[in-house]
Amino acid sequence: MQKINENKLIKIFIILIIILIFILIIYFIWSPTFSKLSSDGINKYEDKNYEEEIKKYYTNYFKENLKITNFDNLFSNIDEDYLNDINIFEKNDVKEYLKENNYISMNINIQNIEIYDRDFGEKVLIVTYTTNGNERYIYIYETIPYKFKISFFRDMELNESMLSFDKSKIVDDVEYDIDVLQTSSTNITLKINIINNSNNILKYDFSYLDSIQLVYDSEKTINIAAIANSNSSNFELTPKSSNSIEVTFNLPWSNQITISNIRINNIEMNGQKYNVEI
Repeated sequence: MQKINENKLIKIFIILIIILIFILIIYFIWSPTFSKLSSDGINKYEDKNYEEEIKKYYTNYFKENLKITNFDNLFSNIDEDYLNDINIFEKNDVKEYLKENNYISMNINIQNIEIYDRDFGEKVLIVTYTTNGNERYIYIYETIPYKFKISFFRDMELNESMLSFDKSKIVDDVEYDIDVLQTSSTNITLKINIINNSNNILKYDFSYLDSIQLVYDSEKTINIAAIANSNSSNFELTPKSSNSIEVTFNLPWSNQITISNIRINNIEMNGQKYNVEI
């Protein structure tokens, strides 16, 4: 009887080993496919395949849908912020505007697609293309693959919605508001408005290049390249007063997208120096 039980145990053990081997075989065969899916299994790619797949998708998408005859497909993906910028909202009016400005036509040539990471896993893609010999740009805001909104530009100029850093902060009853005055392929100009709502006297000295810094690409920093009016770079704010300063940073637009913070250094309040990060 004992020998029969031992035989049964041996058989069960062998069966379990076979099942385990079978599971391992299945895992190694199918794991490359599973790795392309996120935990919710929808529209996610492993990093090494993302660029190839998504560039192919958008190249085909814009080759077809930048054509005037396919505008209905394109219109549904145009960013509302962009429509607000051009102040045109009716589909036919938008179509006519894009046609007149050579953003859409029957002659499309996709030249290049570049991909940049933003916060929270979002992607920004910049499409360079030509219509009737005119170079144009499309900015694609993507949360997950194939879920996107687009904006059109004549030059490589970023609109403010593409810049994800905070543009307003209150520290010790002092309000800091940032206006993006200009962006280009090589630099960005900001206006920093400072409103002293406290009962303290504050002193700012922006004559040093590192008095204001941009933090980008995680922890990289860049100093001021130019101040609009150097005579106003050193000032004092009494209670309930305000002032502003315009500064330019030499930073390519590919890095402008990754700006996370603005640092204002060497502020003096009641004789004590400190820094602010917006």
